[in-house]
Amino acid sequence: MEKTLITAGSIQHIIELIAGMIWRHEIPQVVKERILLMLAELIRRYLILATKNKINPQLPHMQMMGKLHQELKNLYEWESSRKHHKRYTGYFQALFEVSLAISEATGAMAVVAY
Repeated sequence: MEKTLITAGSIQHIIELIAGMIWRHEIPQVVKERILLMLAELIRRYLILATKNKINPQLPHMQMMGKLHQELKNLYEWESSRKHHKRYTGYFQALFEVSLAISEATGAMAVVAY
C-alpha cells in the first residue's frame, strides 16, 4: 500500500486558504487567472484523495465559489454579446475550470447560459 504524503485534509486546508485570499483581497486579473487554474486542479486532487480514502468531500468557502460562478455567468454574457466575438479570454476559461471542478466535487451541475 502506498503511503500518502499529502492528505485530503491538507489539500482542503490549502483550498480554504486560497479561497479566503481570493475572497478578501483585490488581486490583478492576470494573477487571479493563474490562481484560479491552480485552485481548480487542487479541487480535483482533493476529490481524488477524498474518494480514495472514502471521505465525503466538502469544499470550504462555498459562498465564494458561488460568487465565482456568478462572475462566470456575467462574463459569459458580456463576452458572447461582443460584436466580433471569436474566442473567450483566459480569465473566462480559468473561471470555467474552477466552476467545472466545483461541479465535479459537489455533484452540482454548472450552468453557464440560460
